Amino acid sequence: MPLSIRVRWLSKAGNRADEYEDACWPTRSYPIDEPLARLAVADGATESAFAGRWARQLARAWGEGGLNPDDLTGSLAGEQTAWQAAVDAQPLPWYAEEKARSGAFAALLGVTVDLRGGEQAGWAALAVGDCVLFHVRGNRLARSFPAEDAAFFTNRPLLISSRPERNLSVAANLHR
Repeated sequence: MPLSIRVRWLSKAGNRADEYEDACWPTRSYPIDEPLARLAVADGATESAFAGRWARQLARAWGEGGLNPDDLTGSLAGEQTAWQAAVDAQPLPWYAEEKARSGAFAALLGVTVDLRGGEQAGWAALAVGDCVLFHVRGNRLARSFPAEDAAFFTNRPLLISSRPERNLSVAANLHR
């Protein structure tokens, strides 16, 4: 079964492209010719510092297999250290330093597509926060994950933080 990835993104109204705070993996469109593909969308929280950097790190880490779905918070340590090092390397005004101490936050949707089954190919996913997968076949919605309806969405979704101490409830709220 052929699979093609089409990447599309758009900054918020009034923002420049370099202010984009969301991310995806892969970062470009292409046909998939491997039997397994790891795809991700990460939605950086605007209110947090360096959210775009954190979202890009999460999406890339999922796509490259660096995040373990069975121990997501445990497998974040390397990304959290890298995020902190990148932030610390930048000269920041005092107010940005204060905000950076709170960390960055992002929602994550990670999908593994398994094409080894031919027409019976399938996928598995995990989600934290308010990113949603829509599986469409023949112009019809086959399934949405993890949201089934609008009641899923809240004003304050649980997000993954660049600060380990802020991820205490992530494992309990991980959708699989």
